[in-house]
Amino acid sequence: MSAFLYEFRQRHEEMLAYQKELWDIAISNKQENPMASIRAIDSLHSITNDIARIIDVIPYVAGGNSARSTQYLLPPVKHDSEIVV
Repeated sequence: MSAFLYEFRQRHEEMLAYQKELWDIAISNKQENPMASIRAIDSLHSITNDIARIIDVIPYVAGGNSARSTQYLLPPVKHDSEIVV
């Protein structure tokens, strides 16, 4: 089970990395290549939905809905001032 949880966590981390990369693309192409920015934003929408689905199933994957069972799957929530956009 721990190998499965590890892989689950890895997929979550991967989605967050994609999300960051797409934000970088969307922001850097906003003026010079607006279509690239629009495509990145469209992909961001999809990734955000995927991340939400991952968060929704964590209690089931971890075998319960306690904080103890999910603490290894998600990073701590950052304060708004710590989020780089």
